[in-house]
Amino acid sequence: MSYLRMSLGNYTFSRNPNKVSNLLTPVRTTADVQTYGGVAFFSWGAMLTGKKITLDWTLCETAQYDAMETIYLADTPVFWTPQDGGGKKYSVEVLDYDGQLFMFLGKWWRQNVSMKLLILDEGVAV
Repeated sequence: MSYLRMSLGNYTFSRNPNKVSNLLTPVRTTADVQTYGGVAFFSWGAMLTGKKITLDWTLCETAQYDAMETIYLADTPVFWTPQDGGGKKYSVEVLDYDGQLFMFLGKWWRQNVSMKLLILDEGVAV
């Protein structure tokens, strides 16, 4: 079995994240409003749209960091393919991106890299 790599936009990660927070499970979306005689409750069911996902890398090559930073700075929605076995991709906006630069054995790396994605549209078949 080959090792599948995530992709974001037109970039396929050279290293997948060490951790993906907020697993891709739908969350129930609700709202409530106090009224004169009680409360109005609204429920739109469980969905992924609007959910924030954080991708974390302990260590990342600068080439990968720079490629992902280009996507972040483009400030436009892209497709994210998580390769989670579900065979779907998601339209996302990159909300935040950061990582610390350091040198190890004469080579530049990024450590503690974190990228936050906002799911704009639920998965479509890849």
